[in-house]
Order: sequence, then C-alpha cells, then structure tokens
Amino acid sequence: MNDARNWKWMLPGAGFWLAILITRYFLISPDDWVRSLAVVSGGIAAMCAIATIGNFIDYRREQFTRMFERRQNAMAHTPLAADLEAARGVS
Repeated sequence: MNDARNWKWMLPGAGFWLAILITRYFLISPDDWVRSLAVVSGGIAAMCAIATIGNFIDYRREQFTRMFERRQNAMAHTPLAADLEAARGVS
C-alpha cells in the first residue's frame, strides 16, 4: 500500500471540497452551536488538503521516476549493447 496511486490524492481532494461546503453551510447558520461545528469540518478540510497535496507530490514523483528509468533504459540499449548481449553465449 506504499505505492502512489491516483485515488490516493483524488479522494482526499474530493473530501476537501465536500468538507469546505459543509463548513460554509455551518458558518451561515443563525444558530451559535451549529456555527461552532464549523471548526470540526474545517479541521477535516485542512487534513484532506494536506493529504491531497502530499499524495499528489508522491504520485508525480513516482511518475517522473518511472519515466526517467524508461528513458535511461532506452538510452542504454544501443546497437552495440544489443550486439554484445547477443554475443554473450558465444564461447
């Protein structure tokens, strides 16, 4: 579960907007006790925002690393390297 996946940053991102929307509705309420609940949903929104940003950075870093590995691997396989690899079993 340590690999970076797309849903690991998209799901908290959607949760962030949902929590922000709930916070807004709590804040426009005329009752004081309902307005105090905005602290809870605002905290949840902050946690979702932090998780979204961190997981998105991990996801992009893994994509960059994978593409860099593919590019370096392609650059390492020259025609000379292919000939040497084919001649490996010849005695």
